[in-house]
Amino acid sequence: MSIAETKLLTASEFIQMPDIGRCELVRGRIELMNPPGFRHGRVAFRIGYLLESYLESNDIGRTSGLDAGVVTEHDPDTVRGADVLYYSYQRLPADQDPEDYPELPPEIIWEVLSPGNVHSKMLKKVGEYLEAGVLQVCVVDPQRKIFTTYHPDRPEEAIGAGEIWRAESILPGFELSVDRVLSSRRP
Repeated sequence: MSIAETKLLTASEFIQMPDIGRCELVRGRIELMNPPGFRHGRVAFRIGYLLESYLESNDIGRTSGLDAGVVTEHDPDTVRGADVLYYSYQRLPADQDPEDYPELPPEIIWEVLSPGNVHSKMLKKVGEYLEAGVLQVCVVDPQRKIFTTYHPDRPEEAIGAGEIWRAESILPGFELSVDRVLSSRRP
């Protein structure tokens, strides 16, 4: 659903707005979104936790989530809320901790599908991330137990139960087990 506005908002104006609930800025207009549900939050949190644990031992970057804003377009601006994202210190130096949206996009984004996600809308969002300079977007489908990773320069790659997700060139040695991420219990 889109809220009618008299003028298009910029990313700077959007971040300064009072809280109106979960939403994104799409081509200058606010789009409201339902809270995604328990499983969605649990899966996103687990990915973030495992990534943060890896980064504790491998101080090469940082993670964020909980719909952290990523600017994907300018004039008019689009700000998407990523479930989990990773920035190397090369893209976002360790001494920078912006309150607003970083100028450069993260290297990797994980998006978790929830029951209300429309596949075509998720693919549009993935395309925006890649066009903005994200190197990999991993869409996690808890229902089908599949991770699909999209790249700007090659076909998507899907993995399922019993398999391991890796991004060796960006996160050397980091692994996400599909089973561990999607388990309803602690491993």
